Amino acid sequence: MKAKRSKKSKTAASVASLEAGGKAGCWWTHGLVILGLLLANAALYHGTFDLGFLTVDDPDYVQNNPYIREL
Repeated sequence: MKAKRSKKSKTAASVASLEAGGKAGCWWTHGLVILGLLLANAALYHGTFDLGFLTVDDPDYVQNNPYIREL
């Protein structure tokens, strides 16, 4: 009894071009995801950029801390 071999319809050149295209297309997809995350973070925290120290716990933990000499 002979084992049946499946015929491969793709040539070595077409497989190589698919692999190269998959790797080349991957970097910009990752770049877009990272850019989207950075923009989402900037949109969420844009109101906090101009805030100074809070009077709740910052004087104790930062301003009066003897281990912090310079910022």
